[in-house]
Amino acid sequence: MGSLACCIPKVGPLDLRYEKLMLPGAPGQMLVTYHAERGSPSHERLQLLAHLAERPSAEASGGGRRGRPGGAGAGG
Repeated sequence: MGSLACCIPKVGPLDLRYEKLMLPGAPGQMLVTYHAERGSPSHERLQLLAHLAERPSAEASGGGRRGRPGGAGAGG
């Protein structure tokens, strides 16, 4: 177990706790889980980050124009 302080530009500073779990049958591999204390500002920011990840920005998705039938890049 440990703690990590980081700053995510879209949501701000996060104070997280983590735990490393060894994976049986997978030498040298581990699962690392991160969480924030419930009700803390970091918890609220982590929830906001999850919400933002559910909705890709128009910039990240190419403005919604590429790859759509009849749109730019559709070849026709």
